[in-house]
Amino acid sequence: MSGGKHLKHLILLKFTSFVWAIILLLGACKQDPKKISAKVAPAWYRNSIIYNLDIDIFKDSDGDGIGDFKGLTQKLPYLDSLGVEVIWLSPFQPTPDHDDGYDVTDYYGIDPRLGTMADFEAFMVAAKQRNIKIVMDMVLNHTSIEHPWYIKARTDSTGNFQSRYVWSATKPKDFDKDMVFEGFNLKPGLMMRLQKSTTSIVFMIFNQI
Repeated sequence: MSGGKHLKHLILLKFTSFVWAIILLLGACKQDPKKISAKVAPAWYRNSIIYNLDIDIFKDSDGDGIGDFKGLTQKLPYLDSLGVEVIWLSPFQPTPDHDDGYDVTDYYGIDPRLGTMADFEAFMVAAKQRNIKIVMDMVLNHTSIEHPWYIKARTDSTGNFQSRYVWSATKPKDFDKDMVFEGFNLKPGLMMRLQKSTTSIVFMIFNQI
């Protein structure tokens, strides 16, 4: 099929779909609202009991003052007894921790303060044995300034890493205000690093992986 015929075919399909949508909508308007029951496709996340936690402040297994995967694994029976069906983990990848762990330096690693990859895998196995699902925060809208992508983006303006970030030549007036939580300022340690390391770079957002 040529390009022109293909486009006409798509337009016809869209028009036909639109007409059927109008017919179905008019038919639905004539129905008795009392007889209409909202049917939602069953999905595990719609009615699950979800428990969100930061691993580093949850359960410390070795007495170093920082929660870890071993400690979390030890508390699975307790979470199970509460009826928890899904555990939602805050970021646990390596981080300089200037942004509560959301400034990730390696998306494929485990923060050594929280344990090892083996500890993580053991936790996943134990959770599966109790039929507890695991979800996690995947921080893809920004990285740490210590992430290799960001370092390469700053040192090589011709590479594809620079296109993963948004750059600004001027500093906005509200540069010290968080973009998510109004009135929540960045930690002084993070601001010092940004001002010292990035000068005119104000925020980092990558738009492709």
